[in-house]
Amino acid sequence: MAVMSDDTAVLSFLRTSFPQVRGILDCSGRDLRDRARIVTESTKAMAATVVLSQAQSDLATVGYFQGRLKTVWTMLEDDADVFDVQNAVSSGCYGLIGRDCTPVFEAYALYGRAGGNKGAKSGLPGARYSLNIAHRGLPYSYAENTVEGAAAAVAAGATHIEIDALLSADGEIVIMHD
Repeated sequence: MAVMSDDTAVLSFLRTSFPQVRGILDCSGRDLRDRARIVTESTKAMAATVVLSQAQSDLATVGYFQGRLKTVWTMLEDDADVFDVQNAVSSGCYGLIGRDCTPVFEAYALYGRAGGNKGAKSGLPGARYSLNIAHRGLPYSYAENTVEGAAAAVAAGATHIEIDALLSADGEIVIMHD
């Protein structure tokens, strides 16, 4: 089950009380100028998914949230047409929310005809870009959780690096697994 709200306190309460419930932060009515704050709020509220309005769902904004490991859904306007659906899909969003699914089905049918691939099945192409996450750097070539390993992972094509960062009792950052 998932619960969508624009109130992070509601999401925090639900996720704390019912850990099996997924939290979805509705940002469709928010000002997105401080996207970093929204990522922080959604993370504290244990919401891995954010919903953006159709107007907010451009490639840069969707990519920003996805790059911070948030799943992005687009809320289509009531008068959305096939072109609006294609724009939303092209932004890289994971899913679409709308009252009328007709333009979604029409857009879906068009993708199957595009490009002239005779053996292709009808359907949407993989519009989302992949994240290439390096686990602790490039551990087969460099020590894990090191600057050298992180630099090598980026040079090898990593878009993100997962490291184990902890805060010591005296407030120092420690990079160490377990």
